[in-house]
Amino acid sequence: MTGEESSKPFFLNGFLLKVFAFLFMTIDHLGVFLAMRHMNIELAEAFRHMGRIAFPLFVFLLCEGMRLSHHKERYLFRLGLMYAIITIPETVLVYVPSLASNFGVSPSTLDPHPFADVFFLGLLLYFLAKKGWKKAFALLPLAYFLASFYLEYYDFYNPYFPYYLRSGYDIYGLLLALLIFGANLLLDHREAKNGPTPRWLRNVISSAMIGATVGLTLLLGLLVQQGMYSRMVWQSYSCLAIPFVLFYSGKRGYDSKWWRVFSYSYFLLHMAVLYLIFAFI
Repeated sequence: MTGEESSKPFFLNGFLLKVFAFLFMTIDHLGVFLAMRHMNIELAEAFRHMGRIAFPLFVFLLCEGMRLSHHKERYLFRLGLMYAIITIPETVLVYVPSLASNFGVSPSTLDPHPFADVFFLGLLLYFLAKKGWKKAFALLPLAYFLASFYLEYYDFYNPYFPYYLRSGYDIYGLLLALLIFGANLLLDHREAKNGPTPRWLRNVISSAMIGATVGLTLLLGLLVQQGMYSRMVWQSYSCLAIPFVLFYSGKRGYDSKWWRVFSYSYFLLHMAVLYLIFAFI
């Protein structure tokens, strides 16, 4: 079988996976706005369920990038820049009394944004892939996720690490990234000894790691408290991302400069558009 023939089932490259991730993130946030306005709650809930597909796709692409990119530091810098661009104005908004009053927000009511998860997960994977003592730096982003997890269920209103600065996906995002990244690193080591790993095997194992993450977090929810279990039941819809991963080609796909700028800006752009639309409804 030729390489061209063997790649036919795998028709989703990195560009297309990212497009689907953006699409489902937008659907998710459309559901949020519908629910906030108490407009068609059933449709809002369905949109939010569909939106669970987005985060596993973003994490999967992050793991691919941190494994294969030749410019990991640039990748992390861009993620960190977007994290700062969003977080600094949020900090001004919640801690300047006049602004906080006008917008009706506080450190405990403003939701975390996804660049926090993606940036700190990227840092974690970056240092885990290092050799020797540099791996120890992975403890810093690891502590960020574990602290977010603890405070979510045991000290939500902690003033020293307010809600809006925490990870929105905490232990779920942490396990998802570690399992997908770790499994693929093991396959990389196997390749060094036994030759290339079939694309289908990588996709099946990565998909299995999504399912394993859901199973482990549901089990952890039973052990921790009912609130976490209910939240993880909600996240179980992320298994809907598995078919997209199964058909991943392993190729980057379209990747121009304007697309990169658009990709990093999309979160802010689509939230602004949704806000304007619902402001006039």
